[in-house]
Amino acid sequence: MVTMSGEEDTGGALVNRYHRFRDSRGLGSRVSALEVDVAEVKQLSLRIAELTDLVGELVIELARMDPARASEILDRYQGELGS
Repeated sequence: MVTMSGEEDTGGALVNRYHRFRDSRGLGSRVSALEVDVAEVKQLSLRIAELTDLVGELVIELARMDPARASEILDRYQGELGS
């Protein structure tokens, strides 16, 4: 096969163009999958931040030897889980 530039092509360039085209067609689905993963990571990060806040509050109250306040914090947390 002769290319537009007049050079002999053994098919390698055509195969390379085909692979680039094929890979670009799958790019949209790969991007969509990555967007789903990013959304999940955001949710998990938010959940970790919430749990970190909870643990911090509990540690402070337990260090103050205030089990009643610690119990209030846990009750509030359990109430938030239900909503």
